[in-house]
Amino acid sequence: MLATNISFSNTKEPNTICFSSAGPSEGKTITAANVAIFYAQNGKKTLLLDADMRRPRVDKIMKIKIKFGISKLFDEKGVVRKSSSQTRSKSSKF
Repeated sequence: MLATNISFSNTKEPNTICFSSAGPSEGKTITAANVAIFYAQNGKKTLLLDADMRRPRVDKIMKIKIKFGISKLFDEKGVVRKSSSQTRSKSSKF
């Protein structure tokens, strides 16, 4: 429902959506995953980035195996290394 509200709002559709809160277990990961699935299923290029350094869980929700965490995406100079995982969500690339 959140993704639908974003899509049908009177404002320009955002390029980036960030979910955050002050505390743990408030539904950020599942909300982000659901919004990402919605956008992917509707043909939008979608990147879901799990930036939870303590308890990353997007890989479990999406049932994908990851090779390394977000901290390993950057080299010693802070340059982003090329890496991604791809999964399918009801015949959509995700």
